[in-house]
Amino acid sequence: MGSMFRVSLLAILWLASLSWSVAQNDRVTINKSLIPATGKDTRDFIPNGWKLEEQLSADLNGDGNADFV
Repeated sequence: MGSMFRVSLLAILWLASLSWSVAQNDRVTINKSLIPATGKDTRDFIPNGWKLEEQLSADLNGDGNADFV
């Protein structure tokens, strides 16, 4: 019973790791030409159907203005 349990557990873990690694290869790409090169607000750069998940700002280039990442 103990060895059968270990074999079953290993098989489940192997299948779980296999499905996880396959899921990591699913990539969503976007046509870069759909994103404007300039805008007045960060929302101007978000394509239709996408959403801003997080926005950070700091003076990255030392010009005294906040830059967004």
